[in-house]
Amino acid sequence: MPSTSPEESAMQPAKHSRPSKEAARVHLRPPTAVTCSWQVSSLNETKATQIMQLKPTQFVRFNQRQLVRIYPSSYRVDSSNYNPQPFWNSGCHLVALNYQSEGRVLQLNRAKFSSNGNCGYILKPKCMCKGAFNPILEDSLQDQVKTQLVLKIISGQQFPKPKDSMLGDRGEIIDPFVEVEIIGLPVDCCKDHTRVVDDNGMHQYSAH
Repeated sequence: MPSTSPEESAMQPAKHSRPSKEAARVHLRPPTAVTCSWQVSSLNETKATQIMQLKPTQFVRFNQRQLVRIYPSSYRVDSSNYNPQPFWNSGCHLVALNYQSEGRVLQLNRAKFSSNGNCGYILKPKCMCKGAFNPILEDSLQDQVKTQLVLKIISGQQFPKPKDSMLGDRGEIIDPFVEVEIIGLPVDCCKDHTRVVDDNGMHQYSAH
């Protein structure tokens, strides 16, 4: 399978004589006879971010007919990771990460793909397969029916003690709480937590 398609060159910023401070122009060509859905356009995170900011709606449409792979910038010499969520929001198919760097980004990646049994892929929502929207707007899908998620924390027990406890190996009694965060389109993002339960990390408790 080719690693790039003829359209990749179309997604490169056009050369011009204006100062470099000005945003580069980006062209997303319409489908032609030479573009095939099974060909992959590989873009680094910097180039993809530029395209997404300049032409977000066109980028969504492009991802509906063409495979797109995003990979970390070569400047990430420390193997750090970028936030994959904006590229998922735009419909990018392959968002490569540095798996050797554990942290919040890989937690987000595992959480996303756990919804399909960790088999390696998930299906796009229907709204991302037909039509177009602007994924960077605060409320980009105003015509979609809103869904309210209600969670009830029943109980918790046997929580581990902090590794950096001031009491050494004996540890210390923790004050647990549960925090839930939803990450997706800007309109979906929110975070909330239960009340803090003082000095109770071992026995079952309720935290509504």
